[in-house]
Amino acid sequence: MPSETQAKRLPDPSEEDRFPDGFDTRTMCYWRNRGIWLLYLPGSGVGNLTAHDVAEHEDGTITVSPSILVNGHRPNRRRHGFLRRGVWHPCGDDVDTGALAEEGGADAG
Repeated sequence: MPSETQAKRLPDPSEEDRFPDGFDTRTMCYWRNRGIWLLYLPGSGVGNLTAHDVAEHEDGTITVSPSILVNGHRPNRRRHGFLRRGVWHPCGDDVDTGALAEEGGADAG
């Protein structure tokens, strides 16, 4: 099972931008765009968190509940876990085969 991962908080993008400054397809990250929280999981893509409760903490990290489930665009990229204070805590059925490392960080999702 994958281990815990520190996700990176990115700045809110401008009205003209779809992705915030510092967005990198190799890095788990989250940000708010027009009031909607978004989470990027490498290999699985971007998911909005509108179906979740999101609590923003004084340090800028977020805690999301209930658990987050993202089915990736590639085989074996299903992610399931909790984001607590900006740290991804995988559930027992979280699947991350490390395909991105083998592909040099490229992300088609």
